[in-house]
Amino acid sequence: MIVKVTIDGQDIYLEEQPNGTWEKLATAPTYGGVYPITITLLADNGSVTVIGSDDPELGKLLQLIVQGKSIAGQRMLEYLPRFLQDVREIQTILESEGHEIDRLRDNIQLVINDAYIMSASETRIQQWEQRLKITSVGNLNQRKAFLLATLRGQGKLNESKIKTVVNAFTDGDAIVTFQNSVLDIKILPPDNGDVYLFPDVERALRPRVPAHLGLSVRRWYSTWNDIKLNFADWSIVASYGTWQNVKNYIPPQ
Repeated sequence: MIVKVTIDGQDIYLEEQPNGTWEKLATAPTYGGVYPITITLLADNGSVTVIGSDDPELGKLLQLIVQGKSIAGQRMLEYLPRFLQDVREIQTILESEGHEIDRLRDNIQLVINDAYIMSASETRIQQWEQRLKITSVGNLNQRKAFLLATLRGQGKLNESKIKTVVNAFTDGDAIVTFQNSVLDIKILPPDNGDVYLFPDVERALRPRVPAHLGLSVRRWYSTWNDIKLNFADWSIVASYGTWQNVKNYIPPQ
């Protein structure tokens, strides 16, 4: 498993200790303030879990408090003439005001983040789900992808709209065909290789398909786990000739 902690834009990869904990010595941000922490867990099976400061249960704990100089306070101090910058009373006043400005800046950034689904907080995502009557499934990132797909899918359902919905989950493309009153959707490999909640694609499309039509959503590519489950040993993999042939193998649907 890989454990990554992100603080102030810096990625820190933790190291597993003999006692089962994960640790890493790192340098704190230069300026004082409250810094949100994001933890990314990459499991051995390829699943990804992201826990941030907006998590309803752990969010309050995922904050780094740095006791130090305020960014805004230092900036305001630099605007003063040099002979005033060394006055202790002025330094104290600007430092106190600076921390308030820093907190205001952080709150403004939270409001901006909430304006966009992919950067929105847990609370904002819950509001979207309640408004659209969507049941929460998966982690926060997967729920955001489902919301994005739902909003992209508004309007008349056609091939372009279906591909747009699929792209919201995979950043990739799909093959869409219609035959014998069944809408057949083959999802091609994700462009970025990210793990996504595959059943959510059908869950997002199902309410949009007319009741008299069937819907078939299939994953038209293999993962390493598919190869592991469907090939007895490496000799069978080698019998496919090239890696491209192995890549083109479609697992049982």
